[in-house]
Amino acid sequence: ASDMLLQLADEDAAAYSLVNELSRLPETDPRRQREWHAAVEASIGVPRAVVGACADLLRLMESLSPITNPQLRSDLAIAAILTEAAARSAWWNVKVNLSLLTDAAARSQVEREMRGMLDEAAKRCAKIEGACA
Repeated sequence: ASDMLLQLADEDAAAYSLVNELSRLPETDPRRQREWHAAVEASIGVPRAVVGACADLLRLMESLSPITNPQLRSDLAIAAILTEAAARSAWWNVKVNLSLLTDAAARSQVEREMRGMLDEAAKRCAKIEGACA
């Protein structure tokens, strides 16, 4: 999981860099016109994938809570808290780039999807913390 999240972090940095580079070009620039949509999609898609990976990791952690050594429960609770924080942080990268999407319906769908995943992540984190208490 950590390798995948590190890879996604690199992809997120690259996606942001491209959007930043293209945004400096005039809107009429052929390169900007050709690459803009894909760059915006990537700048939203990569952090969306991070939220999804965090949700999957929290599901796994939830299954570990009943079998975790009592001396390690604090580690599991901390891991859940940090995973939820990573999901919430990735949401901010999605949110900041949503305004770049010209399709209002697509923006609304992404926002609904993300809020649902974040709500689920918060509930799973709370459940893990409760099981580790």
